[in-house]
Amino acid sequence: MAACGAPVLGSEQTWLEAAQAFIQETLCPVGQEPNVQLTQLVIDCVKTTCLSQGRKQGFTLPLSYSFVSVRDLRSHQRLPCCSHLSWSSTAYQSWAQEAGLSGTPIPRERLLLLGTLTDLSGDAERECRNGSLYVRDNTGILGCELIDLDLSWLGHLFLFPSWSYLPPARWNSSGEGHLELWGDPVPVFPLTVSTGPTTPIPVLYPQAASRLLRHSSKLRIMQPNLAGKLVRLSALVKSQKKAYFILSLGELSPAGSQAGSHVSIIVQVPAQLVWHRALWPGRAYVLTGLRVSKIHGYQHRVWTTSPTSHLLPLKPECVQELDLELELGRPLLEVDPKPLPRTSNIQERKEQKGLLRDSRLLSYTGKITGVLNQPAGLYELDGQLGLCLSYQQFHGPRQVMRPGVHLELQDVHLLQSVGGGTRRPVLAPCLRGAVLLRSFSRQKPETQSSPQAWGASLYEQLVWERQLGLPLYLWVTKALEELACKLCPHVLRHRQFLHHFSPENPSLGLQLLAPTLDVLAPPRIPSRNAHKEILEEPHRCPLQKYAQLQTPCSFPSLATLKEEGLCKARASFDPKTLLPFPEVSHLTSCQLNQRLAWSWLCLLPSTFHPAQVLLGILVASSHKGCLQLRDQSGSLPCLLLNKHSQPLTDPRLIGCLVRAERFQLVIERNVRSNFPSWKELSMTGFIQKQQARLASWGSGYTPSL
Repeated sequence: MAACGAPVLGSEQTWLEAAQAFIQETLCPVGQEPNVQLTQLVIDCVKTTCLSQGRKQGFTLPLSYSFVSVRDLRSHQRLPCCSHLSWSSTAYQSWAQEAGLSGTPIPRERLLLLGTLTDLSGDAERECRNGSLYVRDNTGILGCELIDLDLSWLGHLFLFPSWSYLPPARWNSSGEGHLELWGDPVPVFPLTVSTGPTTPIPVLYPQAASRLLRHSSKLRIMQPNLAGKLVRLSALVKSQKKAYFILSLGELSPAGSQAGSHVSIIVQVPAQLVWHRALWPGRAYVLTGLRVSKIHGYQHRVWTTSPTSHLLPLKPECVQELDLELELGRPLLEVDPKPLPRTSNIQERKEQKGLLRDSRLLSYTGKITGVLNQPAGLYELDGQLGLCLSYQQFHGPRQVMRPGVHLELQDVHLLQSVGGGTRRPVLAPCLRGAVLLRSFSRQKPETQSSPQAWGASLYEQLVWERQLGLPLYLWVTKALEELACKLCPHVLRHRQFLHHFSPENPSLGLQLLAPTLDVLAPPRIPSRNAHKEILEEPHRCPLQKYAQLQTPCSFPSLATLKEEGLCKARASFDPKTLLPFPEVSHLTSCQLNQRLAWSWLCLLPSTFHPAQVLLGILVASSHKGCLQLRDQSGSLPCLLLNKHSQPLTDPRLIGCLVRAERFQLVIERNVRSNFPSWKELSMTGFIQKQQARLASWGSGYTPSL
């Protein structure tokens, strides 16, 4: 028995020694002696976590698990993985079964992860706090996502029993991996339990806070505490100067909520930006130490947090409503707010004439079921809705947004019948709304195709600088995909085609679309005011009004254009239209069929719906003795003509990428028929064989790019 037990004891000793060495290297302060107490606390934490999950009695240590540092994950873990301490293989298979129905589940590794949960990415606190969340140890730092953050966890050492790791995409060598923390972390050191204030906190509720806000002469004498239910949470806005978000508190009672009384609070202190991850709509909170500010570009005063402000859960027994009249020493007279501006009747008539529609503002909870274009922020929700996140500033890693993720969308715009080739309704949040992560996906991130791996900066420029409306933006994303399929990777690299440097040096993809975009959405000075978009009533944003877009054009591959042209030529063959009636009645059967044996058809861009734009590389074919327009799908013979229908003979055009909106597609038809006479021309049964081919010459004006 002793001999049988010795290997077990030896393996436990080896595991404990490895654990002690790991803890000393990754968790203890550099230069200190080995911390036996910390090692024992970590071991006890691991044991307690395993036993709490129903491990059988007699369990000692999870010998199949090994400790992993942040550096190890970043340096050696090239594939997505997950780890769930104390899970059996059966439990993991059950967990992964849902992902297996529509994707590949994240593979399991037996790893133990410990680290400090923090919102600091560096040593300097102020510059490095932007609302992001990290796990840190002595070897490095990793960004992470956590579904329900408790602010008291920040700065403490934890064991993370369930987590998944997403390495950077292979095409993004400069990117960093990311952690998804499933469930609550387990503290290594016991957390201090807050007993609450010794005396009730004096608070103002939204209705009183709004009244006080309108009395500018009274605002300097107090920094009140505001309490209420969270009814609105904006996006986290990051500009070159500062980052902030805006929350709105409403009355606790149903009657007060129905009355629509709420007060907005701007949170812009760097150390408080992480609150955005802890706030849940529908829960009640207290914000302490508020002050009043005047925001540039917004006419009304607003409440803002101060560096001494705190976010607390609202407990009725710990607060007491403040008596304003007693506090100020005089009655607070009611001041009617200024009437909200209304759109003039003339403007309304213009909008009706232009067939502008109003989007619908709503809240929605659903699951991502598809990734349509990740850099463009386009996804599929519940298999039937589109989701566009580009009108917000997306801060998290894009790999987190994948099939299987559950989202809660607050104050999101619903746009229906947007046109431009998009047939499903689309949900799109502006800066006023919030996209809240409610559960992670069990699926591995899909390997992105090269066209979707680049172009994030280009799509941002289309929204934030060109200020495209959603219907036009959706069409542009499809057009760029068409162009990438035509030219990449054999003609151009995807990065060359999509990478956007600056408005003065746009990407090639944007240059190709510029003639169309300059007509539909001329360049203008960006005028999007984030504060007004979030705070102002009535609400105004780029998504509020829209018009159904008629698809302006498409960029088919040359092979597709050729096939469509040949189909049109065969379908449009009509013997009656090819032979004039007075003459055809005197023709013999032989003459009649000879006249029908050859014909040609000229197709203009307007023949196609939508209109087609030709795009390709101009090459000279020594084999066929003609010029050709070529893309990845094939080539078409062509003849270049200038605006005056004269042939272009400039040899410098050879090898250039050209774009043609004006062209003629000339198609020859060869028909073998045996019509007895002109009276049977409407009977297609006498057509024995019909062939169509592209003529060896064409015409059009093709500007060189």
